[in-house]
Formats: sequence, C-alpha cells, structure tokens
Amino acid sequence: NAEKLATTAAGVTVTGALSQTAPAAGTVLQVVSQTGTSRVSTTHTSWTEPSTNYRVSITPQFSNSMIVLNYHIVFNQQSAANILTGLRAFRTISGGSKSYALTSAGQTNGSRNLIAGGVIRPGNGYDNNDMNIEPVHAIDYPGSTGVCVYGFESFPEGTNTTYWGYSSNNNGTWGWDADIVITAMEVKV
Repeated sequence: NAEKLATTAAGVTVTGALSQTAPAAGTVLQVVSQTGTSRVSTTHTSWTEPSTNYRVSITPQFSNSMIVLNYHIVFNQQSAANILTGLRAFRTISGGSKSYALTSAGQTNGSRNLIAGGVIRPGNGYDNNDMNIEPVHAIDYPGSTGVCVYGFESFPEGTNTTYWGYSSNNNGTWGWDADIVITAMEVKV
C-alpha cells in the first residue's frame, strides 16, 4: 500500500506517493505579521483595547504548537508625571471571548492583574511629541487548531489621552507617525 505509515526516530513518515516527514520539534511552521495603520486616541481608566486594527490572526497547524508573540507598540500619552500604564496581550480562539491567561502570564498571585505583558512608566507625560516604544513579548500554547487572534489592551493610571501610532502634536519638527506591528510565529513542539 503506497500510503502506509512508518514510524521512525525522527517522527512519522508517510511512505510511497505521499512521502512526507512530520516537522521536528523547534521547527518554525509559520510567521504571520499585522501592521496596524489605524491612528486612534483613547481616554480610559480601565483595561481597553485601543483598536481591533491592532490584532494578528494565526491558525496553528498542530494543537500542541507554541505561538511566539512580538508586539511593537508606539504611543504618545498625555498624563501627569510619574504614572504607570499596563499593557497586556489577549487571545481569542475561533471567535470566542478574550482570554488573558496566555502561557507567559504565569499564575495569579493575590489580587494582582494576570498579564502577559508588563507595566511601564511612559515618557515624561507632558510633551505632546513623546514617543513611547514598548515591546511586549509573550508565548502561548493555545491548545487548538482554530483561528487564534491576538491583540492587546492598555490600562493607564489616572485619566489621560493616549495617541496610538502618532503624536498629539502635528508638526514637522518633532511630531511623528509610526505603525503598531504584531508578529505571531508558530513553533512545533
């Protein structure tokens, strides 16, 4: 039979006309990137997703794959000095609800926020041109071959306005405009 399976030390091999070896552990199976070109501003005092344009979608080939996430988040935040802003990644699977329990978020500890991301102290808070460049790195084992969508939310301390992907000031000296980029990479386990 030309489609008979044979097991080898390297994995499962299909012999005959459909000969193919399963990828080895650690193999990068796919890389998907989303460049968020929307320019939005938000004023909020709780966890909020700035824009659904800042999401990346990946469909894992294997249910035990690891998804490696890299976020390049740029923003200008108008706020008081010495404040904190949280950034956390989330995932949905096949259109389901948001989950913040990505693998690299760890375990809950007391009443602290569970986040795959971090808390930063952006710029000096007064300059309408301050560019905050925040990388967020996370890993996730979604346990599914359904469509996985990853995005992020922010939670600034106090009331302020945050400009996502651009500066508040529109001038040719120090004003700026930059895309938010999210990359998802599937790695075979």
